[in-house]
Amino acid sequence: MTSEPTVQEQLGKHFLGAWVLTSLEIASNRGLVAALAEGGTVESLADAGRVSVGVVRGLIDVFAAQGWIDASNDRVRWTDPARTALAVGAAGAFVQSDVHTTLEQHSALWRRVRDPGDALEGWRAIDPEVVEAQARHSEAANAMILPRVAGMLPGLAERLAQDGAAILDVGAGGAGGAIAFARMFPTVRVVGMEPSPIALACAERLISGAGVNGRIEMRGQLGDKLVDENRYALAYVAQMFFPDAAWKDAAARVFRALEPGGYFITLATCRDGADLGSAVSRLRTALWGGGRRFADAIVRDLQAAGFPMAQVAPVPPGTMAPVFARKGS
Repeated sequence: MTSEPTVQEQLGKHFLGAWVLTSLEIASNRGLVAALAEGGTVESLADAGRVSVGVVRGLIDVFAAQGWIDASNDRVRWTDPARTALAVGAAGAFVQSDVHTTLEQHSALWRRVRDPGDALEGWRAIDPEVVEAQARHSEAANAMILPRVAGMLPGLAERLAQDGAAILDVGAGGAGGAIAFARMFPTVRVVGMEPSPIALACAERLISGAGVNGRIEMRGQLGDKLVDENRYALAYVAQMFFPDAAWKDAAARVFRALEPGGYFITLATCRDGADLGSAVSRLRTALWGGGRRFADAIVRDLQAAGFPMAQVAPVPPGTMAPVFARKGS
């Protein structure tokens, strides 16, 4: 009969997991994630990453312990599954950006928690590095998720191909999501709403390097300043950063801002359940400012805002669930 792990054993596992994330962050920042996709000797990888042979060997040992390394033929490379997950295309960009933004957010939280007078709740767009990390992660996440989501929404692609089509991004942060929208739909205009001057400065910098031809307009406003009506074919609202009253007001204003038949998208980041992933989702969303707002509550709020149709997209267990709504024609 297998005994339950002790508290010390559980903590030990989580401490080691933190080092796995740190190892991926080192490898990503030093170009070793890409170098391992091609493969090389320990010495050539050390040269490529501008780190010592000892550090490369340590990183390789950590990754090998996860089953991610193929060291045959005197060359070290990712296994095929690890290469696909970590180093290739949208999925690889998503994982690398997820590691980076997670570590940046934890670092910012550690700094805040040392001040007993500093509230922990709410999105704090005050650290440029954290804002940019989140923006790049949003861009990578949207690049991976948007094609699948768009395929679930009848007529959306046709709407966004029309002259003058526009997308609204409420809570745009450093414009990562807005950039992903502009890249996926190459003729649309995107309006991003973000009140933080630091996030707006980050957005301006990232937009200028994104090659989206001036199609993104950033407004330094909260969602409660939205007064557009019947304008947008699609709106995304980052509800996980909105306290209840602000979220309900934003949902009602976005309903008015959508054109007839336009779509509303958000993500339900808070999950029910006793498993660790669900528990962390509730803590994380509370720290972000969105509280314990589950998918079914989001659907009810959207219906109360005027949407005749709102539903949760089917997704694998343990993932953020897209929530869709459509304004009546």
